[in-house]
Amino acid sequence: MDQPRMTVTEILVDQMGMSAEQVVPEADLRSDLGLDSLDTLELLTVLEEQMGISISEEVVRQWTTVQDVLDFAAATPAPAGSGSA
Repeated sequence: MDQPRMTVTEILVDQMGMSAEQVVPEADLRSDLGLDSLDTLELLTVLEEQMGISISEEVVRQWTTVQDVLDFAAATPAPAGSGSA
């Protein structure tokens, strides 16, 4: 499993209380996982901390599925000096 997927999955399972079986790419954040706006804000905050980046609320509003979050995490470069060469 690649790092962005591990990070997103770990956050949803370990910190948001989801089961690993629920956290599949096609799962809808609201209807399948039951995330409300406060849960989504918590996901945003934890992702920012874990990835060392800033994420706009407009980007978060576009997330509807786990795959949307995975795509964002995979497409977002790590800040300079945080990765391995």
